[in-house]
Amino acid sequence: MFYDKKKKNLLFVEPCPFSQLYLEKAKTKGYKTLVISSNDEYLTFAQENLLGPSVFFQVDTQREEVVLNLVKQINEKFQIDGVIPGYGKHTSLTAQIAAILNHPGLMPQSAYKLQQKGYLQDIPKKRRIDEPIQNQEYSIEGLIKNKVVYIFNFIEDIVNDESEFFKLGYILRTNIDPHLVKHVADFLQDIAFALQLDYGFFNAKIKIMKKYLVLLKFEMRLAKDIIPLLINYSSGLDYYETVFELFSSQPLSFRRETNLNVGVIFFYEKVMNQKLLNEYAKKLAENSLMIETKEYSTEESHIQNNEAKTKILGHAILVHLDYETLKQYIKSIFT
Repeated sequence: MFYDKKKKNLLFVEPCPFSQLYLEKAKTKGYKTLVISSNDEYLTFAQENLLGPSVFFQVDTQREEVVLNLVKQINEKFQIDGVIPGYGKHTSLTAQIAAILNHPGLMPQSAYKLQQKGYLQDIPKKRRIDEPIQNQEYSIEGLIKNKVVYIFNFIEDIVNDESEFFKLGYILRTNIDPHLVKHVADFLQDIAFALQLDYGFFNAKIKIMKKYLVLLKFEMRLAKDIIPLLINYSSGLDYYETVFELFSSQPLSFRRETNLNVGVIFFYEKVMNQKLLNEYAKKLAENSLMIETKEYSTEESHIQNNEAKTKILGHAILVHLDYETLKQYIKSIFT
């Protein structure tokens, strides 16, 4: 069957700062974008996103019955093809909207549980594995379709060795032991089954402790910040397109075309000034590993600054077939 993206209408529910880019990408890919948002002082997004091809509906998204009635009216006029989640606390609302429209999404009862404190307490958070593996922590981006888990990448934080701990950047790794990948995938599959998850995108954090896998975090959400871009550099997969395809019932173009280790370095205000940033950018530009450097605008710095306790001035992205070479180069940048 042939799918014409230009004829598909995507409804974005309460876009938040990190999900603004999904709205922009949908427009550039030819989708028609509809937005439901309270657009109050906490959830404002760039004015240019309210213009252009988007159709904007301002409504109090805390009043679920009002929102659902509005969605039915919108659907009568525009025929909504997919529902894209935004702000985390509206997970349940997004699931209800997808359900009444008969589109892919979390089951409403599962989404409701995800918004309750301690929702992980009754699921398996530890799994024994046969062979001992070196201690390590990974953040994992993936998706669930028809209750089956698919993994995009294993992401390893690169931190400084000084007493004042902060993240220098991270690496999307490709040379992971296939046995470990299978153990992790099976573990996440059990978690998805326990939480009754059928459709959506997730982020999980897992710690490997010799013969055990330990779940530290599990959230149903879209990938944040520049992770989708890094996934594309690493594998050739278009994360944004996969999001739009899954939620609008299109076949997934889920094929890996490349297999590169991709690292990102963040430039923190507390360790460099503007002059140093320019010097580092010039130095990196001369290295064959570097494929992108970017200086952030004020808005981009705010979005990227969720975990750091200082302003982030920009980033550099590097790639290499060999993980150890890439990791050591990243750590050497600030020494």
